[in-house]
Amino acid sequence: LIKSIKFNVNLDTISRLNIIINSTGNQQSDL
Repeated sequence: LIKSIKFNVNLDTISRLNIIINSTGNQQSDL
């Protein structure tokens, strides 16, 4: 259970990082 919880947390953080990277990438492309 602990491993699955950590795995889920990692997926959540990765998805958030991807959103941040995509948003910053779009801002840079707009420039």
